[in-house]
Amino acid sequence: MYAMIDQTLFGELSSSRDTISVVEDLRKFISWKHVEGTNWHTRFNHLINYGAGYYSYIYAKCLAATIWADVCAKDPLSLATETTLRAKLLQHGGAKEASTLLKDLVGSDDIIRYHGKGFVPNLTSLCQEMGLIEDQG
Repeated sequence: MYAMIDQTLFGELSSSRDTISVVEDLRKFISWKHVEGTNWHTRFNHLINYGAGYYSYIYAKCLAATIWADVCAKDPLSLATETTLRAKLLQHGGAKEASTLLKDLVGSDDIIRYHGKGFVPNLTSLCQEMGLIEDQG
């Protein structure tokens, strides 16, 4: 629920709506109740000081799932898999842009997409790989 509130207020499709109306609209997605008039969502510090750090965990999971599917799934303990991960991802440390490392590792530009001044996982590509949606191309 908190992530939904955050994305509605600050995400790619954010609006200038007030938090109370956003929370009321999103309540249809939850089963728990709160005392009317208490504005429980104002106790969620993430909306004020947590920043994008929260999403780095979610992004890491998305990117790791794609890397697993593209690089590791067939034979995760093989020397070839280990060598690929070391040579294309780990050995560079901070010397290469993360987006370049990810693209080189999976051999595709589809792993990420750019948003604002940074990049985010390409969830369409990930969902297609996981069989959650059909390839539209």
